Amino acid sequence: MRLLISSKNTLIPNGLKHTLLTSRHDVTTHYYHSLEQLISKAILERSDAVLLDKATSSIFTYSEIKSLRQRLPHLKVIVLSTPGHLEFMHQCYVGGVEAYLTYDCSTEEIEEALDSIEEQRQFFCQRVLAEITALIINN
Repeated sequence: MRLLISSKNTLIPNGLKHTLLTSRHDVTTHYYHSLEQLISKAILERSDAVLLDKATSSIFTYSEIKSLRQRLPHLKVIVLSTPGHLEFMHQCYVGGVEAYLTYDCSTEEIEEALDSIEEQRQFFCQRVLAEITALIINN
């Protein structure tokens, strides 16, 4: 799988790229400036999936993810964030985002997420599932 990691900083994508060095996946990185640049990079790299680093609540809104999915329907979407973006996590879950990880996921969980989306299965790490479940139960 060709994975594009997009972020507003350099540490996360470079760290993930290093973590996945022994992976069978082809990983490239992208410094996020705009959705249009991300789409262009995904097309240029012939990416199968994009991992979006949601460092703050203003980066990668759900409407941007929907727009990305409409423009590149073949592109699988993985979100990486800190815990606590409950409404956003729930939107991603219901909206069919292929995977959602948090910064404290293990290498094994990251690999499991990539394997799952290759097999056309949705993957949400245990921490995200616990938070979404709590949100649903409390509402």
